[in-house]
Amino acid sequence: MRTHHLIIDFQSTPSRLGDVQLVENFLLSCCRAVHMELLAGPYTIDLTWMSANPGVTSFIVISTSHISIHTFTQQGWAFLDLFSCVEFETQPIEDLVHKVFAPTYARRQEVAREVLPEGGKNG
Repeated sequence: MRTHHLIIDFQSTPSRLGDVQLVENFLLSCCRAVHMELLAGPYTIDLTWMSANPGVTSFIVISTSHISIHTFTQQGWAFLDLFSCVEFETQPIEDLVHKVFAPTYARRQEVAREVLPEGGKNG
């Protein structure tokens, strides 16, 4: 079985990255965009009040795994992960990142992971 992990690191404005409602709505939109079933969340921790590494951490549980985001408002960075045990189209997620956060920089990575058969050996 292959699993799929989309990672997008991007820069945006502190006002967008620190907006809890925006971040939560973004995660829910991601879930809909890739036609995944929401099981729980969003669960969000607002740490924008902290002096060291302020930001927002939020995640949702989907039927095939999870979607999470960690933002760092002082540095203007966000780190998005969508992990699933079924394939999904990545372009809708990339489009949402650009629509919602208007990043000045974005870097994406896809990781295909293989769950090994019992005993942990290939072939």
